[in-house]
Amino acid sequence: MLKFGLIWTLLWGLCLSGYTQDVPVIELFPVEVIPEGNLEVYSNFEKKQRESKVKVFTSIALVTGFTNPKSKTIQVEGLELYFDTEEDQEGQGFFVQPVLLQAVAGKPGEHLLRIEEEYLVSSSLGGKLFFDLSAKGLLLAPGQEVFLGIKYIRPLGAGETSYFNSKLVYGKFKTSTYLLACLDCVPQLVAGPGKKGIALKYGLAFSVKDE
Repeated sequence: MLKFGLIWTLLWGLCLSGYTQDVPVIELFPVEVIPEGNLEVYSNFEKKQRESKVKVFTSIALVTGFTNPKSKTIQVEGLELYFDTEEDQEGQGFFVQPVLLQAVAGKPGEHLLRIEEEYLVSSSLGGKLFFDLSAKGLLLAPGQEVFLGIKYIRPLGAGETSYFNSKLVYGKFKTSTYLLACLDCVPQLVAGPGKKGIALKYGLAFSVKDE
């Protein structure tokens, strides 16, 4: 049984992807998302919930389910994810990508949104990163389920640590959390739905579309 405070080491086979200098890189800066007007934020956690962290290694993706809670179509504006920097990682940088996948029979499926950009994360972000997806035009129908999360690509510098610590929360969840050794690999179940579930800690910013 998994317990609070346990640091997982996810080592399911690495699927090393090629790197090209032509890939656009976006450096992330601290962003505070303030719900106002038509902008809302759905968070899958509360302050009282227990947290842990998981070591995600090179080219591994970790995703958790999300279901549109509205009775109308929503447009995804951005994704907040949380991470933890260990003492030996201070001053280091990491390249990551947000992951958004279709849900097929409750499991991760094909890309819902294929993102080519790589995002540079530094410890100066204070443990929270925000991906601005407002220009992607991603719409979710009422009740539509998707999987969202993060893929760790590689460290910024040679010789730096080859893992990224993503934050998890414990609690009652209706969705599952999966690990993907590569985005075309068979998803590996980390935790299913239930009262003692585990999920990637996230916040999803969205706007409700007038129909």
